[in-house]
Amino acid sequence: MAKDKCIADFLFEQGFNTPPSERVARETLIAGGLTNSTKRNICSDKLRRAQEMLALSLFRACSDHRCQLLATLEAGTRRVVTVADAGCQLCGGKKARRSVAWAAYRLGLMGINRVLVIGGTPAEHDEISKHVRSRGSGRDRGRGGSPGQAAMEFRFVDGTRPGRASEAAAALMRWADLVVIWANAPLKHSVSATYAACAAGCREHARLVYASCTGAAAMLDQVVSGIA
Repeated sequence: MAKDKCIADFLFEQGFNTPPSERVARETLIAGGLTNSTKRNICSDKLRRAQEMLALSLFRACSDHRCQLLATLEAGTRRVVTVADAGCQLCGGKKARRSVAWAAYRLGLMGINRVLVIGGTPAEHDEISKHVRSRGSGRDRGRGGSPGQAAMEFRFVDGTRPGRASEAAAALMRWADLVVIWANAPLKHSVSATYAACAAGCREHARLVYASCTGAAAMLDQVVSGIA
């Protein structure tokens, strides 16, 4: 025999983790005929249908202004419901994930879809790449971005290794729309000098900017605020 599940617990698990968002989600289930205002539990046989109904009707976003704006763009016909950070479909409470989503949107508006980051550590590169992939897989858009925009793609140069040959650096810069020299991250002078020289020697190369903030999220925020 199927067991019942507490509706409040179920909604919290689905990311509706504030009283107002729980109320909206519960009203959605009531309107869909899966429960009523007097019930505290829901039959486990209805849980999948309840998940589908909530996913089709509501879009969860935290109170950060960036997530709120992106939610209005990505929600489509769904109602945007404000939740605590951990329940946000865009950032999940992670600063770097939020910054990646915002960078993809703001840079995409300027036609910047391929970003080359010079400097930083493999761990920081992996953090950015992970959140780019999660946006793509979560929205069926390859590498991330908002509706109507091309997917955002990042490539990285490990700043802790010796500088690369100028030919290789030039090829990477021709690929990129934007090159970020991350000056306040692990970065050997020979690495930054190679790419700076490439930028100075050819006007056809991508736009070059410098970032001085520590941490992936802060770096992306600085780049966006500086050029967008």
